[in-house]
Amino acid sequence: MPRYVVHIYAVVRVPIEVNAESPEKAVKKVDREINLHEILDKGKVEYAEDVTEYLVDEIKPNGDIKRSFWLDRDGNLVKQLC
Repeated sequence: MPRYVVHIYAVVRVPIEVNAESPEKAVKKVDREINLHEILDKGKVEYAEDVTEYLVDEIKPNGDIKRSFWLDRDGNLVKQLC
């Protein structure tokens, strides 16, 4: 039976409080000033109840990737990548 690693592309909310003159300036300020990797690593996120797609790697017995597949949010094959 084949072995697979499934990568779930889930949407998360990252709440950031910021003072700004407008919503547009608030977004620009957050984009400039936050380190999203650091926030995600600390787990300061909320699951937004949405999955956008999946990447599925079929694994060889030695642990290498045999081939990869892109699937949509409903699990339908979009494309075989390799």
